[in-house]
Amino acid sequence: MEIPFTCRSEFGSILWIPILVMTSSMILCGLFLEEFFKITFIVFGICIFALVMSWLIISYRFNDNELIVKVPLQTVNIKYGSVTKITVPGMNDYIQGSSMRTIGIHYEKKSYVSISPVKREEIIELLRRKCFNAIFEDSRSDPLEKDTKTV
Repeated sequence: MEIPFTCRSEFGSILWIPILVMTSSMILCGLFLEEFFKITFIVFGICIFALVMSWLIISYRFNDNELIVKVPLQTVNIKYGSVTKITVPGMNDYIQGSSMRTIGIHYEKKSYVSISPVKREEIIELLRRKCFNAIFEDSRSDPLEKDTKTV
C-alpha cells in the first residue's frame, strides 16, 4: 500500500507566455497612455491573478486505486484499472494542466485527460506500475528526455 500524494502541474508556457505578454502590455501602456494604463492595469492584474490562481488549483492526487485530476471547475476521478492507454507526450488540444509537457491518459471507453505534472518521470513510472492493463506509447523525440521505451 502506497502513501497517497498530490502533485502540482508544471508552471509552463500555457501560463508564463500570457503573463509575459500582459506584463509587457501593461508597461507599454504605462509609458505611453497614462489614463488608459489605469484601466489596463486593473484588467490585466485580474487576468494575471486568475491565471496564477488556476495554476494553484490544478493538482493530481494519486491514491491507492485512483488518480484524481483537479482543474478549475472540474474534478476527474480515474480508476487505475480503467486506464487503457498512456501516451507520452499527450495530446496538446485539451490539457488539464499548465504545461505542454504532458502525459496522456485514455480511460474507460472514450475518455481522455492530458496532465502535466511537475514530477513527470516519477509519475510515468507510477502509472506503469498502477495501470497494469494500459498500453504505453512513448514518442518523445528528444533522446535526452526519453528514458523509457514503448512497452
